[in-house]
Amino acid sequence: MNFYRDGKSLLWACHFLFKRQLFLNILSAFTTLKFRARFGLLFGTSLLAVWAVWFPTYALVPVDDKAAFRMLLDGPKQSHRSRMSFIHGSYWLEPVERFRVSGRVLSVKRYRHGELSDISPLDLALGWGDMADPFLLMREQIRIGQDYRLMYWELPEYRHFSADSLARQTANLHLIPANDAVRGQLLRGLKLNDLVHLDGQLVHVTQLRTQLPWYSSMVRDDVLHGAGEVLWVERVTALTRAGN
Repeated sequence: MNFYRDGKSLLWACHFLFKRQLFLNILSAFTTLKFRARFGLLFGTSLLAVWAVWFPTYALVPVDDKAAFRMLLDGPKQSHRSRMSFIHGSYWLEPVERFRVSGRVLSVKRYRHGELSDISPLDLALGWGDMADPFLLMREQIRIGQDYRLMYWELPEYRHFSADSLARQTANLHLIPANDAVRGQLLRGLKLNDLVHLDGQLVHVTQLRTQLPWYSSMVRDDVLHGAGEVLWVERVTALTRAGN
């Protein structure tokens, strides 16, 4: 008999049994009521954290204009222009239609340099109807972004929400503040997921020095270049504010 070999095997067997018993003890402890309570608390806290990220809380801001809230479902309202063409800085602005819209801020893009940044420092992707619903945005995994004055989106292949519906319920707004107060509201007050109401004029813009035109879109179902609304913003109203 090889005592060394058999003794070593016995030690390995004892070691295995000890580890097995230790594992069983830990598993038993995990099934105790106390552990379940702690695990439930941890799981619930994690779930709330995920909820806070995907569904920000909103604090209602009193607004007298109830029609602004109805526009969250109905979309923008356009009517005859309310002023004549005018000069703004080094640009000629030609109002073409009055424009009012309420929606959820889906993307914000700040422009500090480059062409037109002096007159339009901010682009806003705004959604109404289904595109103002955060549950739908999460369920359909819709991603909205902006760059180079364009708005783009990403839709998964298995989506139930069509690209046509998305295009009809969103707008890529090139915002021109009417005054310093509005400029401050736009640049410092608008955050992702805010619900906001904008009131102003759709305008065609011409650079006086170069005579280069910048035309506003007049419809909701166009895409790519020229699909953005150039909006002279006269009034900004926060309907709700995210994260409060």
